[in-house]
Parts: sequence; structure tokens; C-alpha cells
Amino acid sequence: MIIEEEIETFLKWQSSLDSVPTIVALREKAEEIKKEEIDRLLNKIPEISEKEKKAIEYMAAAIINKLIHPPTAALKESSEDKDILTATIRRLYGINDEKSENE
Repeated sequence: MIIEEEIETFLKWQSSLDSVPTIVALREKAEEIKKEEIDRLLNKIPEISEKEKKAIEYMAAAIINKLIHPPTAALKESSEDKDILTATIRRLYGINDEKSENE
């Protein structure tokens, strides 16, 4: 019984590895957008203090984390429609890589 439970746990973990490239790409895309927008803001208000800059960066990171948590959690779940979900997330967020282009 213990072995069966551990096999099931292992298979779920192994299945979740398929989603790692999409999760990484989603996080990279979000971080890229965050950096661009923070840079744009800081260029408009160069007199901003270091403390204010850190607060802006913290707030932007919190927003990014809250926005990408649901799709990331959905990708980590073991489900029959994982391929469709992965393709949908990649399409919605404009994430392309060699793997998805070759499929």
C-alpha cells in the first residue's frame, strides 16, 4: 500500500515536470514586463527616492505573483487537459519557444 502511494506521488510529480518550461517562460515574461514598466516609470520621475523605488518594485512583484499564481497552479495540477491548458497559456501570454514551435 505504501509503495502504491509513493508510486502515485512520483507519477504526479513526474507529470508536473512537463509544465516546468511553460511556468518558467510565464515567470520570465512577467518579470520582463515588470522591469520594462518600472524602468518607464522611473524615467518619468527621476527624483524618486531609493525607498520609493523599492516600494514600487515590491508592489510590482506582488502584482505579478498574484496574476501568475492561478495559471501556474493550474499547470502544476495533474489533469487530462494539461496540453490544452499549456497551449492556451502560451497563446494568451504570447510565450513561444523552440519546443512549442516544433510541436
